[in-house]
Amino acid sequence: MTREELKVIITALKSNYKDFGVTNKEQFDFWYQMLQDIEYTTCQAAVMKLCATCKFTPNIAHIREAVTELENPQVLMTDSEAWGEVKRVIRYFGSYREKEALADLPSNVADMVRRLGYSKLCNSTDEMADRAHFTRMWNAQAKQTKHNQALPEGIKNKLGIDTSDLVKKLSMDKERIT
Repeated sequence: MTREELKVIITALKSNYKDFGVTNKEQFDFWYQMLQDIEYTTCQAAVMKLCATCKFTPNIAHIREAVTELENPQVLMTDSEAWGEVKRVIRYFGSYREKEALADLPSNVADMVRRLGYSKLCNSTDEMADRAHFTRMWNAQAKQTKHNQALPEGIKNKLGIDTSDLVKKLSMDKERIT
C-alpha cells in the first residue's frame, strides 16, 4: 500500500469514527510502517468490514486481524469443524489408509493429526479424551497462527517467523476445495 492509499483509508476511518486519532505526521508514519505490507484493496475491505461491525474505533491490530481473516479464512476453522474433518476421514479411510486420509484433510488439520498420531486416533477407545486433547492443541495452534499471520512482514522477518509455508499450504487447500 502506498502512502496516498493509506490517506484514503485513514479518511474513511475518520469519517466513521469521530475519535479516530491519527492527527500528525509521526502517527501517520507509524500507521504506514505497520500497514504498508498489506495490499490496498485488502486493507480497504478489512476497514469496510470493521466500519460495519465495530462500534468502537479500530486500531492497527484490529485492521491486521481483519485482513488475516479475509486472506486466510481456513486459519479460522473452529476446533469443532477441524475435529469433524478428522472424524470424517477416519470413518471413510479407516486406520490402514493413513496417507490418503491425511492428503484429504486441510493441511493445518493434517499437521495436527500427525502430531497426535493418526493410527492412535483411529484405534482409540476414548473419543472424548481424544477430542479434548485435539481441541486444546488446535486452539493453541490457531491462536499462535492467527497472531503470526497478523504481524507485519518486517516484524516477522526480525523475529524469524516464516509464514510463507503456511500461506502456500492454505492456498493449495483452497484450490483443492474449489
